[in-house]
Amino acid sequence: GDPVMALAGALDEVFTFSPLADLPLSRPLMLVGPPGAGKTIAAAKLMMRARRAERPFAAVTTDTRRAGGVEQLQAFTAILGAELTAGDEADALSAALAAAGERELYIDTAGANPYETEEMETLRAQVRSLRAEPVLVLPAGNDPLEAADIARAFASVGARRMIATRLDMSRRFGSLLAAAAAGGLAFAGVGISPFVTDGLAAL
Repeated sequence: GDPVMALAGALDEVFTFSPLADLPLSRPLMLVGPPGAGKTIAAAKLMMRARRAERPFAAVTTDTRRAGGVEQLQAFTAILGAELTAGDEADALSAALAAAGERELYIDTAGANPYETEEMETLRAQVRSLRAEPVLVLPAGNDPLEAADIARAFASVGARRMIATRLDMSRRFGSLLAAAAAGGLAFAGVGISPFVTDGLAAL
């Protein structure tokens, strides 16, 4: 009889939550998504958490064509004292994986247009090369139907979890619910601040 509890029950039935635990990664973590979603900042936040936990890690960026793509992540890894490899070809990615050894590996990818078959096939090949877990990074405040289409596209390359960003700049979160439902994605964390030191919050 309580509409708030009824809504809570419906949300609990439809959506799943799989936060990125404060534990060593079992395989490389690859942040994927459309351009401008906040992948690089999310990667930096995850690396900051690993540094605070004193877990050794390395980073890879495949964002080698966008102006400043490498330099932005390089600035973060330099502060954290981590090794950064840049490259988007299969051989370079395989070498980076081998060089990481037992260290955790965080991969920041170039923004991919979910409606461009070639870009999504390139991303799929990168996921395979690194044997990585792709995690969709998606900002709040989008059109719900567009967000649902984007989520389906990235789910097709293996994404099963989603990090939502820009919650501090949005007041409407329907697009995130639409994306999670359409892509069958579990919520892995949320960004509620542009500052790297604030990290990601769990839902």
